[in-house]
Amino acid sequence: MIKSETAAGETPKYEIADLLVSRTDQRGTILSVNEAFERISCHDWENLNNAPHNLIRHPDMPKGVFWLIWEALKQKKPIGAFQKNATKNGTFYWVFTFFAPQGDGYVSISMKPTSRAVEMISNEYAALLERETEEDLSADQCAVHFLERINGLGCNTYDHFVASLAFEQIRARDKVLRHSCPDRIEKLAEITTEWGKVQSQCDRIKDAHGQISNTPTNLRVQAAHLNDKGIPLSVIASNFTTLAVEIEEIMAGFLKQASAVEAQLNQGAFTICLEVLMQEVVSLFHNETTEMDGIDWQAEGSLINLQRLGMQESSHNALTVARHEIDAFSSLLDETARIMSGLSVAKVMCEIENAYVGADSGSGVTGIIEELNRFQTVARECLFDIRLNLTQISQSIMTVQSNSFNEAKAA
Repeated sequence: MIKSETAAGETPKYEIADLLVSRTDQRGTILSVNEAFERISCHDWENLNNAPHNLIRHPDMPKGVFWLIWEALKQKKPIGAFQKNATKNGTFYWVFTFFAPQGDGYVSISMKPTSRAVEMISNEYAALLERETEEDLSADQCAVHFLERINGLGCNTYDHFVASLAFEQIRARDKVLRHSCPDRIEKLAEITTEWGKVQSQCDRIKDAHGQISNTPTNLRVQAAHLNDKGIPLSVIASNFTTLAVEIEEIMAGFLKQASAVEAQLNQGAFTICLEVLMQEVVSLFHNETTEMDGIDWQAEGSLINLQRLGMQESSHNALTVARHEIDAFSSLLDETARIMSGLSVAKVMCEIENAYVGADSGSGVTGIIEELNRFQTVARECLFDIRLNLTQISQSIMTVQSNSFNEAKAA
């Protein structure tokens, strides 16, 4: 759990169990908030009603983060972010917030972070804000720099970044509150682990492929050294050039397909996390007794529940698409294996010619053969492991979808 920063200015009376909920119109004007939002922001409802939501924006927040949020919401996509918010009393509080379109407006559900990610993101935001100020960056330019930093942290996209954070925060909160984490969230942990293995194997193949990128040129150089005896090697080099183009194309498709699977897994995971929180909010609203002028808790709960059902459908669809993308990925593995067979033929021909020319070839061709051997060994191992991981992920996705259906019936 994150150590309290109350002495340094963090707002008191802010608990792990708190969920801060707000609803706005499309311009960001507040239409409703819950008791926790009012209490923790230190603004009473009279002051919040019809006020702009950026009333709680803290000056430590880089504008590039809000640009990313609004870009996603304009596309009708739910999104998340760490935020440092300001209270009316001059204190602050950190939240991890889920934002989602709702009708003609938006809803946000914020939770108190419980991981050390706050320290990391606080440092990132401070560095980003300093750069934003010193270089007079626009919001979109600031966002580009943040995305570069995210990539450096091991996340390919902002969606990947927030999906991993959302998942982490939900599980950490449940652990602190000693809640039973939903089965589908736990199964998502398994999927995340398996997908991490796939990414590692893809990286291994990519790195190994880089080691043979100059093989056609090296073969031609060796053939030239052998004069007439090198003519067969020149032919092999020419054939290998064609094969190398195929390998380059298949590797590009390989990595593109991996990105397609990851995008759907991220979307599915994030919307499931949001749906789980929405289910808790619906329960909170049905038991809410605080009176706020103009707010009907039962009606607010019904709106959230309707949106929760939409999130459930969205996550189901994303995971279904992920399974289709995994099937396409598996087909690409078959094509990759075919290319590897062609590479085996080229390597054998090199071995035959190397044995034929003997000592005249020197060690150059031998070194090339060793490079091809290493690439083939790595590729075979990785392709085998990736296929196993993808099968496990596909099965886990079906379990998540089944658990979601069963939990929905129980709700």
